[in-house]
Amino acid sequence: MPSIFVWITALVLGCAVAILTAAAGRPELHMFAVALVGAAFAGLSVYGLIKLRATPVSQHAIAGATARMSALVWTWGALSILIIYTARLPGQWQEWWHFVLGFGLAALLSAAYAKLLDQDVERGQTDLSLIKIGRTLVILQAVGAVAGIASMLHDGKIPRDAAHPDWAACNIFLFGAFAIAVISIDALRTAKAS
Repeated sequence: MPSIFVWITALVLGCAVAILTAAAGRPELHMFAVALVGAAFAGLSVYGLIKLRATPVSQHAIAGATARMSALVWTWGALSILIIYTARLPGQWQEWWHFVLGFGLAALLSAAYAKLLDQDVERGQTDLSLIKIGRTLVILQAVGAVAGIASMLHDGKIPRDAAHPDWAACNIFLFGAFAIAVISIDALRTAKAS
């Protein structure tokens, strides 16, 4: 899986793309840009798991890699929305902070879970209950992401016109959920195959 340098670089570039295209005030450009970011995050995760499985690796390593990539997407969503709605579009959408808190919490939980798994690997331990908990959380994450995408499409929130103050957040929600769904489903498939 990507090194911390690659992780941070991906985060910074992903946020920059989301923020700068939101500042342009063109929802269709922003949608295209964040779609590329979401696809890049999903692709980075899938590629990382392929490389990981090509080596002798434990379930803990696969679960940790998945949790780190999930943390990347959640962090990207939280930071992008925070900066867009405080610096670029201030006062336009009052509910932004609810999503920043939720995404931030999900990022922290994903990162903490990855750290627990890393500690088990370092000690040479295999805590299967930790893997089972993680698998349940990944399933819930996948179901939640797919349900979120379906809900947004059903409610007509995509594409979202600039007349709606949450247009940038809707794009981030949609393609962040897409990335989370791909990461989660691929991790479940990978774990089943190993």
